[in-house]
Amino acid sequence: MFFRKQSKWHDVLSKCDYGLAHEEVARVTAKAQEMSRRDGGELLFHPELASALTAFLDKPCEKNAIVLLDVAPMYATFFERCKPGAQWNESALSKLSTKVFEKSLLCAESLRPDLEGKFGKDSKEFRLKYIPVLLEFMCFFLHLTNRFAFAQLGHEKRAKLQEELSPVVIDATINTLFGDWPKNLKDGMERDFYNNLKNAEMEYGGCKALLLKPEDDTPIFERESGAKSKSMLGQLTDNLSQIIEGKIDTNMFFEMKIWDVVIESLKKKEIQALVSEASKEIK
Repeated sequence: MFFRKQSKWHDVLSKCDYGLAHEEVARVTAKAQEMSRRDGGELLFHPELASALTAFLDKPCEKNAIVLLDVAPMYATFFERCKPGAQWNESALSKLSTKVFEKSLLCAESLRPDLEGKFGKDSKEFRLKYIPVLLEFMCFFLHLTNRFAFAQLGHEKRAKLQEELSPVVIDATINTLFGDWPKNLKDGMERDFYNNLKNAEMEYGGCKALLLKPEDDTPIFERESGAKSKSMLGQLTDNLSQIIEGKIDTNMFFEMKIWDVVIESLKKKEIQALVSEASKEIK
């Protein structure tokens, strides 16, 4: 008798509703296509991910889900939520957490081709850069969520929302990206995430606006010497370039790429709407 080796994704996919998972992956993919198209309508997914997505969307099943998760583990959060009792539509806080992760993922994926070209596809160097890039986007969107909450709810309710939202986002992210790691390593990643989020809140919290006119922002020569931008998007690009290059890079093409993908992700004001919904669940 022969036994099939159990996939490391067994727990994630156990009892998964593949019809619902198909709808969610299709929705996220469509959003990525909308945000990631560039000259000539080229989609910036790398070939292996594009192939895995196509296979799953053509035939949503366990086999194709495993292939997709092997290529892109961050999709695990969508499969985990497609199980009986997952309550997709019952918790606004859960939807807000998913939206923060989704937007961070889509933004990070827009940089994947550049990172693969620079560090090599599936290389150790690529992995050491991609995950911090994704987490930086998450810190950025969590900070934006805080700003939106403050504007809508005031300080007290914003603080309560942050207190409830951060653990949900962090736990889901750690389990999605590092679910098969030993518990002590996952605990260490969780502590690092909390510390990085705290530092990011202080940094982004000191920014004056989402974007500033050049004459109101930190001069380029000062940024090249290590001083950061005074705008949130400027500081995001500074932080990302430090992760990728080891220093602040004021390359205008890189800055415009980050600004475009983030601004596009904010046009529908989905986070603001979910903040309003989630506020009703706060006691």
